[in-house]
Amino acid sequence: AVSRGWREELREVLHESRGLPLDWHAAALRLQAHLAPAAGTNEKLRPHRLLVSKEIDLSGRGLEPRHAAGVAALLVLSESATSLNLGDNEIGDDGCIALAKALRSATIHTLSLWRGDVSDRGAIALARALPHSRLLALSLEHNDISDDGAEAFARALPYCTLKTIHLGSTNFSRWGKELLRELPHVRAGRVAVRGVGFGQPVQERRDQCF
Repeated sequence: AVSRGWREELREVLHESRGLPLDWHAAALRLQAHLAPAAGTNEKLRPHRLLVSKEIDLSGRGLEPRHAAGVAALLVLSESATSLNLGDNEIGDDGCIALAKALRSATIHTLSLWRGDVSDRGAIALARALPHSRLLALSLEHNDISDDGAEAFARALPYCTLKTIHLGSTNFSRWGKELLRELPHVRAGRVAVRGVGFGQPVQERRDQCF
């Protein structure tokens, strides 16, 4: 159970942020209720500490899509966060969609979602948010992302601030990997795409690679 002091602390934070969607308020309460037991031994997980942390590490905390809007609210409220690690959670596609909305106003430069139960729908939402974000590094290793996700990132990479994207252990075909490797921004060294290996030049048609 969440202590009365804990609830008051979180409600004070939310009271100061009336511009947040109401469902994000509820999600923030769910997130903090989920984190409350661990916060008994880790002060960094208390609401006010999370809001002033530069590096927010919520990896391996058993987070699910229903908690993601709470994380999104945290990103919007924070004025100092530079990195967010959500690896080894079941954030899922719906969670990525919530995070993508927050990236437009968030201050973070690094986002880690490795082993996050993410597929193409979530990857596409993140890719579409990239040109409106401040991200310099994005990690999506060990997720079920296929060529549709690869195409979305290929369209976004020339128009965003991203310098490094980690995409190892995904489900790209040879075509998807080559599509990313052969991007002019990648070949020129302006953005590093990790985890797609090396191979022959990209084929003209996707079906030639299946």
